[in-house]
Amino acid sequence: FWILIPSGDCDPYIQEEYYESHKDEIWETAHQIDKICKDKCQVHISEGKSYTEFSKYHPDCLSLSEFDQIKKLIDDADFEFVSYSDSICEFGFRRMGLGLYSYTLGLHGKKIEDEYSRIIYNDSVAFVYEAGAIGSNCYPGKEEYLKSKGRTSEY
Repeated sequence: FWILIPSGDCDPYIQEEYYESHKDEIWETAHQIDKICKDKCQVHISEGKSYTEFSKYHPDCLSLSEFDQIKKLIDDADFEFVSYSDSICEFGFRRMGLGLYSYTLGLHGKKIEDEYSRIIYNDSVAFVYEAGAIGSNCYPGKEEYLKSKGRTSEY
């Protein structure tokens, strides 16, 4: 399958629209990464630079073949990065200046906790904003989006 991320602006409505139209592919990619990494290690692979954070319990965490499989999955999905740790998978969605919008998925019923940089879409999906080197990490437009959905946030 192929996921194409359009260029341009980003806000919670754009993330929601993209997620809803691609959620099957996003979840399939997350489950494939989980299958490769579960009980082995934490991993973070970024476009242009790649590295793994090896678990102290499994020093030979991923084989080169497994690493290449994950890299291909995120290249095919056209995400900025993927991070995986303890049944939480995060995909970089879109960069805007120094900011980065991403999705966090809780696998196997793992719930995503609310925080200032996240919009909890449902128990297992969050939209995330990170400002980068400077600026506020509060998700821009978070309160307005939640209000439009009849919800509030602790942050």
